[in-house]
Amino acid sequence: MLDEALENVVAGKSSLLTCERDGSLAWAWRRAQRPSEAARSWQITETRSLDECAQALAATPNAVALVEFTTEHHDATFDFLMEAETRFPSTLVLVAAERRLAAWAPLLREAGAAWVATEREGFAQLIAMAERHASLHPQPAVGLREAVWAALPWESKHP
Repeated sequence: MLDEALENVVAGKSSLLTCERDGSLAWAWRRAQRPSEAARSWQITETRSLDECAQALAATPNAVALVEFTTEHHDATFDFLMEAETRFPSTLVLVAAERRLAAWAPLLREAGAAWVATEREGFAQLIAMAERHASLHPQPAVGLREAVWAALPWESKHP
């Protein structure tokens, strides 16, 4: 009975990876979801660097990645977008930027971003795209035991 309950804990969750400085994107995502979308179970993983985000994508290649764009790290962000397009072709990469950086949107899309939102209030379009991506790439139901074994940093065969 307990095993069955544990198996259902991680069944069918879609993965959202945020790459941001302060957690505001993850907060805005949760806040912007409509009640009809709240039924979808999102496993939200917050990362603080592009390298950390790439490592998380390697573990969840069908994920949705939401990347914060800043001018301080624009070169690294463009490199990340171009690499993600080839290294993680099943990942949907979305970019959020401040409104003053809207002129960068065409370049970000050309580099590989599926969509660029230039205001926190514009998350409805991001969420709609993520929901569509999640429906096209459903996450298999994975039991807690299997999820833990898959997350280990070494190859092993579990019992």
